[in-house]
Amino acid sequence: MELAVIIVNAAALFLLWLFAVTGAHKLRSANTDYYVNVFADYGVPAALANSLLVKLVGCLEIMVGVLIAVPTSRAAGALAAAIILAAYLLLMARQLWLGKRDVDCGCAGPLGDAKISPQLLYRNAALVVLALFCWQPVQTITGYLALPGAAPALMLTGLLTAIMIMLYLSIEQLISNGQKLERLRRR
Repeated sequence: MELAVIIVNAAALFLLWLFAVTGAHKLRSANTDYYVNVFADYGVPAALANSLLVKLVGCLEIMVGVLIAVPTSRAAGALAAAIILAAYLLLMARQLWLGKRDVDCGCAGPLGDAKISPQLLYRNAALVVLALFCWQPVQTITGYLALPGAAPALMLTGLLTAIMIMLYLSIEQLISNGQKLERLRRR
């Protein structure tokens, strides 16, 4: 089993997790008003920033996560994921360029307290690269499981996915804590 296949599969599973979580946040009725406001803060016209758009984006994110996790649709999912992540990056960059630094990023739903920042731009750029990395062809699940040594490879893939998730959550917390410290310094 090639290490590249394990890394690509782990990255795809990580992106499945990321898109499923973010999509699920948007589909929760309790979060709808929050995301309508976030979309409006990002510059989505008021006529478009509504609950239907929030639900559509949530469904799209979940669909992209599933596409990227399935090897036969991974190329389409990787491209869609890269486009969505790049769009979020550009929307955040536009707000920073306009001087709006107090806008919620919306990344972790209403419980997240991160504001848009250059650090989030770097994070999203890394996620775009990771999505594009998943674009490379990989073996289908059937072929993958039929190989000798598939069980250790699957375990390694799962472990690497868990490490990616923990790393992502740690980075999110570091960004949030850094922003909190900066706000305290300004007082």
